[in-house]
Amino acid sequence: MRLNNAQVVIGLLSAAILLFLFVCPSWQEAARNEIAYRKDIGRGFLWSPPKAVSVECYFIGCATAPASYFHVVLNLRLLLEQAIPVLFVAGVFLWLFRSQKEKQPPMLESRTRKLVISFSLALLVPPTGGAPMGAVLADVPRLVIEKDEFWAVLAILIPVLYFALSIAIYGLLSASHWIIARAEKTRSV
Repeated sequence: MRLNNAQVVIGLLSAAILLFLFVCPSWQEAARNEIAYRKDIGRGFLWSPPKAVSVECYFIGCATAPASYFHVVLNLRLLLEQAIPVLFVAGVFLWLFRSQKEKQPPMLESRTRKLVISFSLALLVPPTGGAPMGAVLADVPRLVIEKDEFWAVLAILIPVLYFALSIAIYGLLSASHWIIARAEKTRSV
């Protein structure tokens, strides 16, 4: 199977995003026993992770815990939560932008394709700044099973937020298609 230009761009963009995620992952600092404490300390190169920082002490009778008490660990869960939706959306887009027959309308004129693109792109939006919506949606069954505090609110709110993001992206795609079509119409006149 030969890739068309759109698929090559999608593949290169996906590879660049995944390369960034793996070369510059998110790091955490952990206490010596790794059970008591974990804190996000940001992104850093794989071969040069960020340094541990001192933390306001959580022990009784001390002011701060020195940086030497902590060690830096890779936030593997967040890395997987970010990489898997990128791979899924890249696969959807590679399939969606496969070679088209001449009878089919262009990509953004089809409502079905715009919906698929909108729902796929909404999976990549991180609602809280960390994990993308795809990972958050995949976590809804765990919320229902474990029934933590506010589990019902979150189990309803997360899918509603996903659909709202999808509709917003659909509106942006429709508006951009309308602007492009109008610009081409005025250019041809």
